[in-house]
Amino acid sequence: MRVIKSEDVDVLYDYVKWRDHMIPVAALYIRLCHATSDIITSSNYDTHDRIQRALDLVVGIIAYPETIDMLYYYSAHPDTFEDLIVAHSVNVAIYTIKMALSLSYSKDEATIIGVAALLHDIGLYDIPRSIIDKRRIISKKEYDVIKKHSNIGYEKLLEVANDYKLIPQIALEHHERVDGNGYPNGIKKLSDNTELIGMIDFFEAVTHYRPQRGPITPHEGIKILLDLRHSVFSINLTKAFLNVFSTFPAYSVIRLNSGEIGQVVKVKINWPLRPTVRMLFRNDGQPIEGEKEIDLVQNKDLFIAKDISDRVFIDNYFKL
Repeated sequence: MRVIKSEDVDVLYDYVKWRDHMIPVAALYIRLCHATSDIITSSNYDTHDRIQRALDLVVGIIAYPETIDMLYYYSAHPDTFEDLIVAHSVNVAIYTIKMALSLSYSKDEATIIGVAALLHDIGLYDIPRSIIDKRRIISKKEYDVIKKHSNIGYEKLLEVANDYKLIPQIALEHHERVDGNGYPNGIKKLSDNTELIGMIDFFEAVTHYRPQRGPITPHEGIKILLDLRHSVFSINLTKAFLNVFSTFPAYSVIRLNSGEIGQVVKVKINWPLRPTVRMLFRNDGQPIEGEKEIDLVQNKDLFIAKDISDRVFIDNYFKL
């Protein structure tokens, strides 16, 4: 099988509606990252200003629900923006909004949890960049410093607790776990929203680049969540996550029972094993010409035989 690298193919840009015009999803994603960076880091805003700007941003995303899936597919790429804190914040917000709307949250509820997700790691900007960007293994002492970001974020957002209790709560508790082994307080009783963002925060982190390591594949991330469903994360939330994001999430490279190879580009709620696949190679290993997508919900004779992302995922990406 020949690996297709980005320089070998023309990258097609999917356009999405944003306000009064259509723009490439990549350009919209970068805009969201720059806006988020400004919201999180600017010294010109007080807490209420930050919250209002974050609200405006999230409301804008939710206003175009068809855009959310396109942003999710794009953000599934493991290396999307130069500032990893910003990229992580945007990705967690996109994943959270997608899941909240899939779980029938109202638009108002999805907006607030989306803002909480966008700002959940605001405390990391008070952690030395020498630790955040360190390429070698983080020491226990350095990890103890990193863990302070939860309390720092909580203090930064506490001013709006009367109006938006969830936002500082998520900043404080998104690393807490139901087995009591989380931080900063080791609590076991978590709200559904706290656990939801905690799971998304974990999944996004392990499937994207960090200075100390490469990403694992989306399917491997799902397998880890399944292994943790009896301890770190609750069973019901894990099932809900799988129903929304699939056992083979967007960006997974898979082999069908026909022997053909493709990449998952769309997932459907309640069909975790039957996503839509963009076909890349025939069963004889030859590239498939042109754009061909197969909806496995509609093609009952085909199914995913194996995830093969580990063979091509780390250094040679199949572009969405």
